[in-house]
Amino acid sequence: MGMRGMVQNHMRLRSVHVGTEGLLGSLGAGIEISQDTLSFARLNLAAKSIGGMKRCLQLVHRYSSRRPIATGMLWDNPVTQSRIVQLVFAVSVLEALVGTISNKLG
Repeated sequence: MGMRGMVQNHMRLRSVHVGTEGLLGSLGAGIEISQDTLSFARLNLAAKSIGGMKRCLQLVHRYSSRRPIATGMLWDNPVTQSRIVQLVFAVSVLEALVGTISNKLG
């Protein structure tokens, strides 16, 4: 999502007339509007990523609760439980962060 995340090209519009009804915001404030738009797009991507992480956790639970190992079910293994707790904590922290940022932007 950085500068190298997408193709960057230059476009110059010289002597192009834009009426006042075609302006977004005030004259000369285009970069601010562009930055706001990119901020919301990045926040949108973060929220969608959290949804993906939650879905992955659901799939991990479904798989590990059905997978037998030598000591019983994979879900009941202490190492599995420890890693799942760490993952749930990380997802919860990211969800809180995105929520806080969205409240400040909105």
